Amino acid sequence: MVLKGRSDDVFIQRGQRFGSADIYFAIHNMEEIQDYICVGQKKWNGDSRAVLFVKMREGYASPLNLR
Repeated sequence: MVLKGRSDDVFIQRGQRFGSADIYFAIHNMEEIQDYICVGQKKWNGDSRAVLFVKMREGYASPLNLR
């Protein structure tokens, strides 16, 4: 897989500016997370949102109980 983009990209969500580094800083020491990536997603109406994809380590489960 090849990902293209910049790790220093800035997201603007509901008027607030933040970068993926802000998200990564908040979660990088969580032992239950093996890998993660935060991406921007443009919505049909011109707004955008940040989407965080997380891969849990073996033996850990998401607290969201999604089925």
